[in-house]
Amino acid sequence: MDAADRSDEGAPGFPPGGDGSDHSLPLALLAAIVTSSDDAIVSKTLNGCIQSWNAGATRIFGYQPEEVIGKSIMIIIPPELQEEERHILEQVRRGQRVEHFDTIRVTKDGRRIPISLTVSPVRDARGQIIGASKIARDISERVAAEQALRESERRLRVSEEALRDADRRKDEFLALLAHELAIRWPRSATRWPPAGKKAGRRSSRNALRRSSSGRSPI
Repeated sequence: MDAADRSDEGAPGFPPGGDGSDHSLPLALLAAIVTSSDDAIVSKTLNGCIQSWNAGATRIFGYQPEEVIGKSIMIIIPPELQEEERHILEQVRRGQRVEHFDTIRVTKDGRRIPISLTVSPVRDARGQIIGASKIARDISERVAAEQALRESERRLRVSEEALRDADRRKDEFLALLAHELAIRWPRSATRWPPAGKKAGRRSSRNALRRSSSGRSPI
């Protein structure tokens, strides 16, 4: 076998005529990432038909792959939000990506859970859009924390308003009390001792002095 014949065999370990790259490795790595992800990763056609469903989707929504593959994605979408899904698919058809969109989805047992969606177009080898890939993350804990924070802020506002109301009522009470005292206890009556008592005290002191000097009071 000459050198030309040997060159047609390709490098050892690779298919004849290959470029030395093993494309199965990136695909295997991607599959492992999808399989092990805690997020729901779902692919669907442009008509919303589910084509793949990972373990994260099963954990979040409760359906096994065989229960949903081939069915409409509407199975996990509340009736009042199905128009939202149609709008998302229309964006995907135009080649647009939907990122971190917070919405509500329905689990197999009927629970409604808040999720954050990222939806991207899926293209074939010719670049044509043939479907959509969706990543859904359960944000129940985040939403619960946000609700707890809002409730805490609401209670704080109520407490502050109650304190302001108490201060206002106290000021009104003090103003009313001052007004009542001004009416019932005139300003002249607040001088102490009263003029009559002052005169009586002076007469008593004069009498004592005259008595001590031996003179009788006239």
